[in-house]
Amino acid sequence: QQHAVPRVVVKPFRGVASESVYLCESQEQVKEAWEAITDTTVFGQMSSDKHDSVLVQEYLEGTEYALDVVSRNGEHKIAVIWKYDKRPANGAPFCYFQTKLVDEVM
Repeated sequence: QQHAVPRVVVKPFRGVASESVYLCESQEQVKEAWEAITDTTVFGQMSSDKHDSVLVQEYLEGTEYALDVVSRNGEHKIAVIWKYDKRPANGAPFCYFQTKLVDEVM
């Protein structure tokens, strides 16, 4: 029996794009995501270190934005705002279709 949980995103603490990112709707799916992620090599490591933990986040529907921020002497400025267009594709819950540079203040 599958035990329902709120929809959550399970992913590596250190990763890139949507690699090894899972959308889970049950405890069993969270366990399967844990097992799949902890069997992979940590992104950016020269050694064969494997993930030993995962990040679980509440799934939110809506438009996703990312910010590039520059900091100097404790002052922070937004350099760029990106708008992501992610959709399900090829059996994956998240696939980048477009990353758009936001060119005006929202």
